[in-house]
Amino acid sequence: MLSLEALCNRLCSLLVDAIAAALVSEAERLARLLPHAKVQVLPHSGHACLLETQVDLLEIMKANEFLDLPDLDLPKIALSA
Repeated sequence: MLSLEALCNRLCSLLVDAIAAALVSEAERLARLLPHAKVQVLPHSGHACLLETQVDLLEIMKANEFLDLPDLDLPKIALSA
């Protein structure tokens, strides 16, 4: 069984943060603590950025090469308000 430290060294982290949330420094601090971490700042988003309709987490993950998925043409799912 892997130790927690060994497991963390094998994992990658993608930290998604919003510039309007004023937490960018927290994401950057976490990135320094987590090996293989990357910070993606969403410049036009607020503190609930992942709930905003214009934010597509799958696209963010793909743009940061966080997922190793084939390029699928999946339909967008419209969220009701």
